[in-house]
Amino acid sequence: STKLGHINLKSAIEIGDSAFGGSSCIPTLGSNIKSIGKYAFRETGITTLGDLRDVAIGEGAFNDCTKLDSVSRLPSTIADRMFEGCTSLIIEINGLKTIGMNAFEGTAIVGADLSGTTIGSGAFKDCTKLVHVSFGEDLTGIPNQAFDGCVSLTDIELPEKSFTIGESAFQNTGDLKLYSKKIPMTADQIIEKWNI
Repeated sequence: STKLGHINLKSAIEIGDSAFGGSSCIPTLGSNIKSIGKYAFRETGITTLGDLRDVAIGEGAFNDCTKLDSVSRLPSTIADRMFEGCTSLIIEINGLKTIGMNAFEGTAIVGADLSGTTIGSGAFKDCTKLVHVSFGEDLTGIPNQAFDGCVSLTDIELPEKSFTIGESAFQNTGDLKLYSKKIPMTADQIIEKWNI
């Protein structure tokens, strides 16, 4: 691990793949940034991120940044493993288009509105503080291991239509209460209604 300390990147437009990955730097990004490469800041000391809505961000860009605790605005597409292992990260999840594989695995997220969002396998795996998730009527499926290990997950709001549930999607979760937007349902009613 390279010791770099604080780095001012406020003028940077593009950060390449693995540019600071594995270093102990504490970068500060500016509003000029347009592109962040794969694993660019993996395992760095970055603590906050600003508005990322118009930034192209590669896989695992902030992977294992354990001090990262906030992002002011997320891009609509979250790359695979983008925030995986960011154990201090607490952000509001809503209005996203795509959440990649293991994108938020191991973060401190407590709730997610996934209406209109496609999620990848393991997207929220081991999010031990996640309590509530809601899906919109556009849900077609919940992928493998999507919420595996979410031990605090108790509330899941589901649409009133058919969809698929992948392997181990809700393995090792809390005392789940699955319900539709209209009426609370027991697990047996859910299984009967959606043939799962």
